[in-house]
Amino acid sequence: MNLKKLPIRLLLLLLALACVLPAMVSCKKDKVENKPEEYKGEYLDDLGEFDFGNQTFKVLSVESKEGTYTLFDIKEETADPVDAAVYKRNRIIESRFNIVMDGHTEKNYSTCFEKLRNEALAPTEGWDLIMLINRDAYTAISENLICTPKDLKYIDMSKDYYLRDVNDALTINGVSLFAYSDESIYTFERSACIAFNKKMIEDEEMDNPYDLVDNNQWTYEKMFEMVADGTKIDSEGKTSVWGCIGVADYAGVSFWLGCGQKLITTNAAKTQMAFEIDKNQNIQTITQEMRKLQDGGSMLLEWNRGTDDSPWVDPFIAQGALFQNNIVGKLTLLRNVETFDYGVVPYPKLDTNQKDYYSRVVDAWLHVVPKTCTDIDRASVILEALAAGSSQYVFPAYYEKVLKYSILRDEKSIEMLEIIRAHRVFDLADVTWHEDIRFNLDTKLFNENPTTDVVTFGQTYRPKLKPKIQAMLDLVASMKES
Repeated sequence: MNLKKLPIRLLLLLLALACVLPAMVSCKKDKVENKPEEYKGEYLDDLGEFDFGNQTFKVLSVESKEGTYTLFDIKEETADPVDAAVYKRNRIIESRFNIVMDGHTEKNYSTCFEKLRNEALAPTEGWDLIMLINRDAYTAISENLICTPKDLKYIDMSKDYYLRDVNDALTINGVSLFAYSDESIYTFERSACIAFNKKMIEDEEMDNPYDLVDNNQWTYEKMFEMVADGTKIDSEGKTSVWGCIGVADYAGVSFWLGCGQKLITTNAAKTQMAFEIDKNQNIQTITQEMRKLQDGGSMLLEWNRGTDDSPWVDPFIAQGALFQNNIVGKLTLLRNVETFDYGVVPYPKLDTNQKDYYSRVVDAWLHVVPKTCTDIDRASVILEALAAGSSQYVFPAYYEKVLKYSILRDEKSIEMLEIIRAHRVFDLADVTWHEDIRFNLDTKLFNENPTTDVVTFGQTYRPKLKPKIQAMLDLVASMKES
């Protein structure tokens, strides 16, 4: 486990487990005691002192729901560990900087983008932060509607509470487009992971996936071997137990990125970019091996872009699958499993020479500062404090919650979440250009009845993506000159 490079995160992990173990054997309290006005501890950030004169700080977010945690603020104490941590974080920030948080929500992320555009035309709402999905945030940059990191004086992206791998992927030609941090719980919840049935592993006398991860042996070839071995076919030739089940949108590209294979390739300076999956032999091989498992009745990847998760969740709960492709936020769908215990691991590596385990981010939302904000420096102070406070309070509480409410069943899964959190990967073709690439990969390559292959797909969509890549390079070049 490669956590030595992440001392703060390891400390948070230990604190989380220290909090949760007593909680799991004691009675749950109706209220969580938070007294931020008396807070005398250390801050993770280096902001120093600011006094904003009891001004209101107005934030627009998307409504939070199960598997999509986007809550910005809560005004009353609660027994939910994560909500309570958000409450504590914000009250400390209010007390520390003499500011008043004013959170608002919309049901859909598209409405947030619409309000951003409306504000640019007629600034009446006075938003300091607005939550956007990445593809809308990129459009907002191209329309000069939001600030980029160079405009945010008081953020420090060298800190461990910023998502380095994600932000590096969003740094083009030396220009950082976004500043993703631990404030975006949603980005963590959209991180790809794999659940496994611990009872089946034991009954079939297979290698423990936890041990494979720890010993650097968790590769896609090893996983696919276990998928094939764990499959059971009935007397009629139908699959009775799947080796792996999931949804195409979460699985296909996650195997590619987990193996360190990128959809968008660049030169070292990121002054050139190309979509060339058809030239990547590893991507072709991984996809061919997936297809063999699908055709052989070992792997089922459902086509699902709606709200019904039951086709890929219910069979796993009914012990009809050894592995399940999932994302961190939707592990909550397994909380009612009673007949067996399950574990969670990151996606496998390409081979044992790969240094780290990489976990794909399947979408990414974040709070941005509109250009219409009346005090951008103040907004950057609060963004930095939110990032640091989320790392300090919210993530330990998140780990407490997933154990306390049986979303995860063992402390080893928490270690796996830390590995997932440490190396999240983001690909422009997968997230920013979602409608062009990811949507079509799901429908034409990864579903049960594919209509194309990797080579054909790459050759077909390269010319379609080329002008968008050039537009991004041109935009970044103009930003660099300004």
